[in-house]
Amino acid sequence: MEYQESNQMQEVMEQQKREDKDIQNYRFINCNESNIKIDKIEISKTFFENCKSIESKLTRAYFSNVIFKNCDFSNTDFSDSNFVEVEFINCKLIGCDFSNASVYKTKIKEGNFQYSNFLNSS
Repeated sequence: MEYQESNQMQEVMEQQKREDKDIQNYRFINCNESNIKIDKIEISKTFFENCKSIESKLTRAYFSNVIFKNCDFSNTDFSDSNFVEVEFINCKLIGCDFSNASVYKTKIKEGNFQYSNFLNSS
């Protein structure tokens, strides 16, 4: 499988959203962007490594077959999102909002979810 590489998460997400396309087969490496605000986007078969996006808003998103490795998404709003076969490896997700999120076959390996909200999540 061929991946497209980028260190510009926000630019790729906004472009794909404008074109009504899903984000698929991407590798986001060493991204450092905060306050990304994207509602209702689908991200699949994508890899995030050493990415930092604090106080972002990725609500009503659908994550499928996604790996987050050594990432910091602290204080990000993931409310009403779906996580299917997602892996969080050594990630920092302090104070995140996962309220009303659906989580299925998702793995967490050495992460920090301190102060995160999982109200009404399943």
